[in-house]
Amino acid sequence: MAYNSNNRSERLLQGRRFTTDELTLTQEAFTDVFDLGAGEIYTDDGLIPTGSTQLPYSGSSQDGGIVSGSVVNPSIGTDVAVLKYWYRHKLRPAKNGNREVYYFTESEPTSLTDTVGNDGLIESDQLTNFISSKYIIATDSPNTTEGLQPGYKIQVFKSTAASAGSITEGASSPSEFVFDYKTGVLTWVDGNIPTSNQYVYMTVYQYVGRTLRSQIDDGSIGGGGSSTDISALNTFTGSAQTSIDALNAATSSYLTSVPSGTISGSQQITDFGFISSSSEVDFTSITNVPSGLVSGSAQIIAGLPDGVVSGSAQTVANLVGQDVVVTSLTAETYIISSSVTFMTTSFSSGSTIFGDDITDTHQMTGSLFVSGSISFYEIDGGNF
Repeated sequence: MAYNSNNRSERLLQGRRFTTDELTLTQEAFTDVFDLGAGEIYTDDGLIPTGSTQLPYSGSSQDGGIVSGSVVNPSIGTDVAVLKYWYRHKLRPAKNGNREVYYFTESEPTSLTDTVGNDGLIESDQLTNFISSKYIIATDSPNTTEGLQPGYKIQVFKSTAASAGSITEGASSPSEFVFDYKTGVLTWVDGNIPTSNQYVYMTVYQYVGRTLRSQIDDGSIGGGGSSTDISALNTFTGSAQTSIDALNAATSSYLTSVPSGTISGSQQITDFGFISSSSEVDFTSITNVPSGLVSGSAQIIAGLPDGVVSGSAQTVANLVGQDVVVTSLTAETYIISSSVTFMTTSFSSGSTIFGDDITDTHQMTGSLFVSGSISFYEIDGGNF
């Protein structure tokens, strides 16, 4: 025959494709036969506890408890949830009513006839990704999810009790049922189907850690997520983390003792080379200082070297109404506003010139004291 379902299943399980029953198993080509979605790949599988001593839950008071990654790796940078403990959770029966199949849904059935909506469709709150004994060391693999030394061997109960706390029946034998840990579907073996007045309960661990899909979406793996997402830095350990710490330590002193308002944006940081220490700044060369950077008497910078401030573009403005005291002032042009009503001057040496044209007029009120000679070019007046 051309098609044989048993041969096809065997070849797929051994990583070979199935073309026709006319070829033997060894004649078929090797290939990738499993179609796995990114959401099915556990990226925190290395944080799943592998021994009973790492499993803290086994009783009713611990229902819903979370096992974190720090249980396996105490030095983990950012802790993550890995497993969730479900204690005697009530399963929902199949729609067909024959009680052969039960589904692990997040919401529990409220009655014996509270079934799933459609056996051909996946329930909106169907739970998946449960943990089997393959994740634990061989010596602990017989340990159950309710044992004093916990393990991953599930416990399943058939009971007439409507709540987990009222169950008096013992756990069913693993030979009585088959549980698909991936899909969360339990199927009873012929002859072991629950009666019409029995509920089905299960105690099990579920994987709730990160998947390849979730880490692609948040940007911690690959190119997904926001371009500004740096959450992957939380997973750095070893030399990478050491380098980051060293960088932070090396640059922390560069921004100390900087006056308030001096730096308002990244464009004003051009070269850290002019900072010689954490407490002083070398002003031998300052260029491209933005307008308004220095204002108010509290921010006047003293002790600037010669030549630092020069040119009309660097003239200090906004001194109107301020008191300015200088020891010596030298200027090519000295202009005094006509609104000045009080001025005291003292000339101890040197010559002075008032006016530069015959039409200039100089008025004085009060007495004039002259020590030495006085010369006139021309006197025009009735009295002198």
